[in-house]
Amino acid sequence: MKNLIIIFLAISFISCNPFITKDLRRKNKCNRKLQRVVNKCPELLSNDTIRDTVSILVPEVRIDSFITIVKDTAEIDSLVSLIQDPGVQEIIKQYIYRYKPFNDTITQIIDGYTFRFYVEGQNIRYEVDKPAELIKKPIEVIIPIVKPVELTTIEKALDFFSRFWWWFVIGLIFFILIRIFGKTIKNLLL
Repeated sequence: MKNLIIIFLAISFISCNPFITKDLRRKNKCNRKLQRVVNKCPELLSNDTIRDTVSILVPEVRIDSFITIVKDTAEIDSLVSLIQDPGVQEIIKQYIYRYKPFNDTITQIIDGYTFRFYVEGQNIRYEVDKPAELIKKPIEVIIPIVKPVELTTIEKALDFFSRFWWWFVIGLIFFILIRIFGKTIKNLLL
């Protein structure tokens, strides 16, 4: 009895897959058929290009800050003390204490951003400015599309007449039979 149940369960699991629904099987079958048709007739498959422009609004950027310059006087005094002349020592100390890294405003423009650096007291100030900007970028996406092949006028006419080909053949056979047997029937009747 146990073996019979195992065989029954094995056959039922082999015969139908409980994990695939009927709708999914139908969709898989349709995809396989479409793939077969496209493999046989690749002219059915064509590419369609979708073109669009994406607009991106970049917000305004405005930064105004500073960097504090801290001078370590202990190291400066130890270095300056190596000089023998006290007058030269004082001149070097004053030069170091009052030294500015740059005197003018440095302005640089990179990708629409304006950078400004200038000295203000013991600080180096920096400003970053960028006005709001609308960027438009065209995008192209190529999508494969399956559509019927366009027929020429002659091909359309041949296709139309091919539907009636057997009727034409049957009519021609009847016409020939009537011509052949029509004379014999006419001779018999007379």
